[in-house]
Amino acid sequence: KVGLAPRLPNGNGADYLSAPDHSSLEGMGKLTLEAWMYDELNDTSARALISKRVNYNSQISYFLYKNGTSGNLYFYIGNAGGGSGNGSEFAGTTTAANTWYHAAATFDKDLPSNRMKVYLDGVYKSAQTGPSTAVPVTTSPLYLGVMNSSYATSLKGKLDEVRISNTARSADWLAVDPLKDESRTAETPSDFGGAFLSLRNGIHNCVVF
Repeated sequence: KVGLAPRLPNGNGADYLSAPDHSSLEGMGKLTLEAWMYDELNDTSARALISKRVNYNSQISYFLYKNGTSGNLYFYIGNAGGGSGNGSEFAGTTTAANTWYHAAATFDKDLPSNRMKVYLDGVYKSAQTGPSTAVPVTTSPLYLGVMNSSYATSLKGKLDEVRISNTARSADWLAVDPLKDESRTAETPSDFGGAFLSLRNGIHNCVVF
């Protein structure tokens, strides 16, 4: 959103960013996925923001995407295959074309209910029960902008400030604009938990500790 946000120019499944499988990106009981997104199409195809899976039925840790039919964000933990208890559509999360939005999805397996939540521009939108087990450990790479390497459509637009954290961010934390609050941009262990991947101004930074 500020600086050199990478642009994915085609939307045909060939343009995306990826990182190899790593233990820091899976197996956690708490998770937050965050990204600034700029969708140039706003069409009827599914356009992924963050995904760690081989395909819809195999080796799924998590994925967050914009569904073209409804326009809402979808968030899954573990095997989708019909979505039984593992996530689905989150109401109230529609976005328009050629506009920046901050999307965030959180997961906390220890909550009695509403374990999965989605926020748009720092505002809580909706929740689902979600699984009571940790994020599955898989061998799949991490993808930004596409569901998986063989998927036919990808995001046409820009992604920036992508973060994957092993903590479930609070509503208060997500309500603070990360581009205005220095504590949000420091990217230190105390700010972001024990492991995260960050994409900032077009620079990829995977930190494990």
